[in-house]
Amino acid sequence: MDLISLKKVFSSLPSLYIIYNVNEKKIEWCNLEEPGKHLKPAYESFLLSINKKEIKSFKNEWEYSIKLNPNECYSFLCSLNSQNFFYNCAVNATGISIEEYDQPFLLIECIELDQNPLQVEIELLQKALTSSEKKLAQTQNVQSDFIALASHDLQSPIRKLNLYIDKLIAKNKTTIDSDSLFYVDRIKILCRQTTLLIDDLALLSDLKNEIKIEDCDLNKTIQELIEEMAVLRNENTFIVKDYLPVIKGDCSLIKNLLSQLLSNAIIFKKENVPLNVTINSTMLSNKEKEELQFITDKSFYKITITDNGMGFDQQYNDKIFLPFYKLQGNSIHKGSGLGLAICKLIAERHNGLIYAKGEINLGAQFTLILPAI
Repeated sequence: MDLISLKKVFSSLPSLYIIYNVNEKKIEWCNLEEPGKHLKPAYESFLLSINKKEIKSFKNEWEYSIKLNPNECYSFLCSLNSQNFFYNCAVNATGISIEEYDQPFLLIECIELDQNPLQVEIELLQKALTSSEKKLAQTQNVQSDFIALASHDLQSPIRKLNLYIDKLIAKNKTTIDSDSLFYVDRIKILCRQTTLLIDDLALLSDLKNEIKIEDCDLNKTIQELIEEMAVLRNENTFIVKDYLPVIKGDCSLIKNLLSQLLSNAIIFKKENVPLNVTINSTMLSNKEKEELQFITDKSFYKITITDNGMGFDQQYNDKIFLPFYKLQGNSIHKGSGLGLAICKLIAERHNGLIYAKGEINLGAQFTLILPAI
């Protein structure tokens, strides 16, 4: 919009409106018939109208405001001096562009306040929070859509690569040597690894969206997982010592969390030592709730999964939940590096938490805290 049109729009409005030239640091126009009544349209002379007690705070707010991009808004409170009388004012600053100028401008609205300044400030903060939440939701939706499309596009060449490898082996099955087979196996493992990584990245993104709440029978879920892992178990033993609870949550996500923990126990077992995994469940005590800073009048389940595998150094008990953090090196057999990060996010999305204890060569214990029904 051009400057003349802006003047027409704001000249008759009751609030004080100012068009401020950011680069030249001056008021280009204001809608008061007598500009000197409150502010003078000169080089930042309106700073003289600010209550001296608040000048430092105002300058901080002002510095933030003049960096606004077009269509970005920022609001704050201050006191203006009018004929030696200070009155509370809400300042709404909006970044604008004006057609005939190739430089940034601010549209400033000053509203005299009749109500309690603290209440107004609360309302301004709530308004800013709502605006930020909307922007965050829009950004997350764009991010989720992008990751979903990228995931689909990345999976396609991997599937084709696997197909070509299978055709290559079938065509040369009588002539292919052992070294070539070794490299072919490595390629297929890397394809599986890449597919797992893409799936986990997509899941990690989806976890930021809303989850569905339903009854989840953890006892049933664990039994299903143990049966599904029959091929991987071999000599490994899974012992469920306590009857697991029914909780409210997203059953598919909870199953994914428990699957990650059981799979990790199998992946990081010690060589030539049968794996033993013990699963316990109990209610969180009031003392434990206080230590974990949970609400004491609310019930929580504590589920522990303990193994006798390779374990880990306890100094890394927090880092192992970071994305792509691997204690056991970069072996292509060790998953995507996102498993425990996904577990942590799933637990948090259910208003719970997960933590770990470990000792090298003695095993690891993962503790999952989830709210009761």
